[in-house]
Amino acid sequence: MFYAPMAGYLIVAAVSVFLIIAQRKHAIGRNSAIGIRTRHTLASDAAWDAGQ
Repeated sequence: MFYAPMAGYLIVAAVSVFLIIAQRKHAIGRNSAIGIRTRHTLASDAAWDAGQ
C-alpha cells in the first residue's frame, strides 16, 4: 500500500540530504535571496560565512 504523503516526505528528505552534502562540499555559495543580508554580511564572502 502506498500513501500519497509518503512521496512528499521522501522528496523532502532527498532534497535535504542533497543540500547538506552540497553545503559541506562548499558547492553552494552565497545568494541574494536567502540568508542574513545586511551591509556587513554582503561586504565579502568571509563576512557572509561568519554572519551565517
